[in-house]
Amino acid sequence: MSLERTVNSLSRLVALRGREADRLSAVLVGKQAQCERQRHMLERMETLKNSTVNEVASVTAKHHPALALNRADYQDALQQLIETQREALARHETEVAASRDAWSGVALKHKSLDTVLQRKQMTLQQAGIASEQKRQDQMANQAWQRRAAR
Repeated sequence: MSLERTVNSLSRLVALRGREADRLSAVLVGKQAQCERQRHMLERMETLKNSTVNEVASVTAKHHPALALNRADYQDALQQLIETQREALARHETEVAASRDAWSGVALKHKSLDTVLQRKQMTLQQAGIASEQKRQDQMANQAWQRRAAR
């Protein structure tokens, strides 16, 4: 395979790897945003639970026991929901880590292929310069020989 074909093939491969890295980067950003939303939601739920704990303590003594039981059930349900959200957040953070690893692997491959491409392009350029220099040297030699032959 000629050097020009190698450079063309490498250019296409670098472009493909670049698009793949961009796609994985977009996926990673989306997953990170989802994790951030889940963290924020978890904080809000914990704040809500903490505010109801304070209310239950003050209301239990003043109101009907059924109301206190209802609030306790609400707190239990809220606590279960918080635990479910924590588990979902942990799973999502694992997915983010896996996506980050995949993206970094693809980005590293892209960078290394780009480096190889640049080297090959430089080699091709140097070969072109050498070829042009050789052609000019041959033309100069022919001109000198023609003058010497006269």
